Amino acid sequence: MISGCTIETGDKLPSRARRLIKKDDVILSSIEGSLDSIALVTDEYDSAICSTGFYVVKSKYINPETLTLLFKNKYIQMILKQECSGTILTNVTKDNLAKVVLPIINKEIQELISSKIQQALNDYKEANDIYISIMSKIDSLYFDI
Repeated sequence: MISGCTIETGDKLPSRARRLIKKDDVILSSIEGSLDSIALVTDEYDSAICSTGFYVVKSKYINPETLTLLFKNKYIQMILKQECSGTILTNVTKDNLAKVVLPIINKEIQELISSKIQQALNDYKEANDIYISIMSKIDSLYFDI
C-alpha cells in the first residue's frame, strides 16, 4: 500500500520523479535497504508520478495483487537482495530484476488472492474514513469548548 505522497507542480518535483504509474501497477523499490517497499497502485494514485528509484512491474500471467504478494514473499526478497550490485548505494538493476523467476500461480488461487487483497484495501479505506470522521468530531468538540 502506498503510504502517502507529495502533491507538487512539475517544476518543484525532485529530478528522479519521472515514472508515470497507473492503477494496478506494482511498484517495487530498487534500493537494497528498501526492497520490501512494494505497493499496488490503487485508484487514488492512478496517473501519479513516482521516483525512478522504483520499478513499475507488470505481468501477463500474474495479476497485480498476486504479483505484489509474491514480491513481498521472504524468499523472493532474498533473491532480490542477492541480485543487488553497486558500491555505495546498492540496488537491483533492471537486468537483474528481469532475471528473477516467479512461480506461475493457478488462476483460481490468483483470483482468491486478488479478492482478499481488494477486500483488505476496502476495509482499510473504510476504517480510515471512520477514523477521520471521528477525529474531526473530536476536533470540533475540542474547539467548541
